[in-house]
Amino acid sequence: MASSLWLLALIIILLILASAFFSSAETALTAASDARMRQLASKGNDRARIVEALRADREGLIGSILIGNNAVNVLGSALATSIAISLFGEGGLVWATIAMTVLLVVFAEVMPKTYAFTYADQYALKIAPALQLVVRLLSPLSLGLRLLASQMIRPRLDDDHDREEELRGLIELQGSNGNADDRERKAMLSSILDLNELSVDQIMTHRGT
Repeated sequence: MASSLWLLALIIILLILASAFFSSAETALTAASDARMRQLASKGNDRARIVEALRADREGLIGSILIGNNAVNVLGSALATSIAISLFGEGGLVWATIAMTVLLVVFAEVMPKTYAFTYADQYALKIAPALQLVVRLLSPLSLGLRLLASQMIRPRLDDDHDREEELRGLIELQGSNGNADDRERKAMLSSILDLNELSVDQIMTHRGT
């Protein structure tokens, strides 16, 4: 029993370190100097080239980091809860939540991000190969989630009706000044939009013989 608890505790520590890696990597890759990375890459620095390649696909980079970070945080919290409940019963859930919140905020967020921001260039070069491997492993999942998200939050203005309503609002705003020319322009533009609502029978008139 004791040995299994120590093993779980060790796994939790490793997961916190992994979370710190993801958090610091995001900060370092974002804060690293573009000019410095470009200069080093032009001189043949392989790590700088990796940094540039990773930052060229920012959506893929950030998506992979978020997936990895959330995965290790959730798993770490679940294991901590398991340990706490085995030691303290149901009340251990509260202690596990408090402990993991403090540990993650201090050791997996604040400290690593502060360090990565302070030494952004050096740290980005240092972790570039490892981060590239992680991004490659998680890129299929990241791409799938991004495609799903893009479908779920597609702008409503793609709908023709919404576009028309937006145009009518702009026309109303244009003609709200009271100027005669503006009112005439407003009437003309509104009539153009109204053409879309007319049927063929309404447009065609009978020509008398």
